[in-house]
Amino acid sequence: MRLVEIAQYLGTPIAFDGSGDLASIEITNVKGIMQASEGSLSFLGSPAFAAHLATTMATALITREHHPAFKGPQLIHKDPHFAHAKAAWLFYEPDHGAR
Repeated sequence: MRLVEIAQYLGTPIAFDGSGDLASIEITNVKGIMQASEGSLSFLGSPAFAAHLATTMATALITREHHPAFKGPQLIHKDPHFAHAKAAWLFYEPDHGAR
């Protein structure tokens, strides 16, 4: 799913200092800041995790305010926890068990 579609779904602006085509950024999963990999959308909900902004492999970040330490696109939302949970539903695949 494209990041711009997720931002539209969440009703959030995207802050991006980088170069490149923002419209072509693909997100494939939602993960915590320390577990994130390329294609991940992560979030910063607590200042305690700010130290991980420079080293996370997340492609994009949901945050309350712009953080220069994270070089990727940032979705600015007043409640990053809620936005992260809402975004996770976009990637949810129910496990129906063995058939």
